[in-house]
Amino acid sequence: MTGGLRLAISRCGMIVLTGIFFAGCQSFSGGDNRLLPTLSIVGAGASPTAAPTSPRSPAPSGTREVIKPSTPLVLMTSTPSAGRTASFETIASGDQAADFPQRAEIIIRSADDWAALWKRVYCSLSPTPALPAVDFSRRVVVAVFAGSTGVLEIRVDDVRQTDDAIVVKIVERVRRPGDIGVTAILYPFHIVSFPKTDLPIRFERANN
Repeated sequence: MTGGLRLAISRCGMIVLTGIFFAGCQSFSGGDNRLLPTLSIVGAGASPTAAPTSPRSPAPSGTREVIKPSTPLVLMTSTPSAGRTASFETIASGDQAADFPQRAEIIIRSADDWAALWKRVYCSLSPTPALPAVDFSRRVVVAVFAGSTGVLEIRVDDVRQTDDAIVVKIVERVRRPGDIGVTAILYPFHIVSFPKTDLPIRFERANN
């Protein structure tokens, strides 16, 4: 028997194509190929070619019928894209954003909203740190807060663009039994900016 892709017909009516099985609805014997379905085998760079339908000389009794494609069979697979990483810059981070006692994610797209958020983040400090400049014609700001939930640190770990959204991955480092050295009430936060986008922004949180 020659090498290459084989289609074999067993006596129980089973058609075998390189390990892929098509169960026949009827049994047939020897080299009788009248019950063979029409098959199309597409190789790399070749157009679909139907198996010949004209009568052929039956194979000798007790042997198997073999059909060899003119080109190799190629299996094509696709993997869903997980998106691509978008660059981002840290503007500020800390653990005393006391005006945010609960978890929060805030998207800032204007200078006025940015100034108001900055005052809230540093409301416990006097004087308030200088407001960092942001060009909102080109960038968007995202601020994430852990609140007073026992989280020791919060950070934006990754910003990823998919086909339909910007996904911001947030990682929180939580207080664990046996941790020592931290007794104060913390209000962790992290503020970042990245290139402006019209896509919706979605947040995902994970513990570390």
